[in-house]
Amino acid sequence: MLNNYFEAIATAVIEEQGLLDKFIGDSLMAEFGVPRSRGDRQEALAAARAALAMRSSLEALNAELEREGRPTLRQGIGLHFGEVIAGNLGSSQRLEFTVVGSSVNVASRLEGLTRRFPEHSILISGELLALLGERAEVVPLGEHTVKGWPTPLAVYALEGLRPEA
Repeated sequence: MLNNYFEAIATAVIEEQGLLDKFIGDSLMAEFGVPRSRGDRQEALAAARAALAMRSSLEALNAELEREGRPTLRQGIGLHFGEVIAGNLGSSQRLEFTVVGSSVNVASRLEGLTRRFPEHSILISGELLALLGERAEVVPLGEHTVKGWPTPLAVYALEGLRPEA
């Protein structure tokens, strides 16, 4: 079941030209704009489209699981925009290309906040919303303090994207 889930969500990242970084337990870590950027706004839109496609893929998988009488799955997605350090990290025995930095931690904290908002599976920061602009259909969820970030973070639930004007 987990492999079917990963296949569906990984496909969403790849179709939007994101970098599929790693699988961590039942999670997937992906970046947009690394190692080469198409521009901040384009990468933000690609990340949002991928997240929305992941949500749709999970809905289809859950419908199949329900038909089979099996338990359904829930996902939480956190999206943030900011600087990262990208490169090979590890030891002389094993290196792995990845990203590190406070922006990575913020995205992870947003994903964690989805547990407090079970009706919203995709949470984004105000920084990402600024790049999405009027295209983003969001529900404001207020400011939240997250571990490792010095100030409260404006958090929004991403509901969809409006077509380009």
